[in-house]
Amino acid sequence: MTRRFCSLRLVLATLLIFAASPVAVFAGDITEQTIIIEELDGLLLGVWAKLATNNNLTREHFVAAAKHCRSTRRLVKVDYQTGAKEELPAQNMRRGNVVYYRTELGLQRLDMALRQVAFIKAVARQQLKSGAKIWTLTSPKGSLKIGFASNRNIQPGARIPILIEHNSVYLRCPKLKSG
Repeated sequence: MTRRFCSLRLVLATLLIFAASPVAVFAGDITEQTIIIEELDGLLLGVWAKLATNNNLTREHFVAAAKHCRSTRRLVKVDYQTGAKEELPAQNMRRGNVVYYRTELGLQRLDMALRQVAFIKAVARQQLKSGAKIWTLTSPKGSLKIGFASNRNIQPGARIPILIEHNSVYLRCPKLKSG
């Protein structure tokens, strides 16, 4: 009986130490963060062209944004913000107004107009009662709230992906073939 009691105490002590260790707690966070990142990558990664900075979207806005999707740009001087890896996306992705891409360090946001690359160090997701999701992307310089929608009114039968960042609305540019 004492022998069984001692081994039971040893097992319980081991479990308590493991449960209290930061590694055990952090492992759960990694899984949740991985799920959030995978979901966000499917929605966000790629090239986005600015539609408007207000909510009155017309067909002309979509046509103008689509023109930004066609031509690639050469970037000469790029400002890499704190933590960003000095790596640009592939040349065929350097179009539109904003490019979200992954490096070995993590998610990065290239603003084509400002020629700035921001490193996104953390991602959080909030589910609203309506079912919509608000994402918070945090960089060393601050945070950015984004959301996703689609527009069916411009082209019947087509769902056009839209990104909303604070007060700007972006259209997803189609992927181009490499080479």
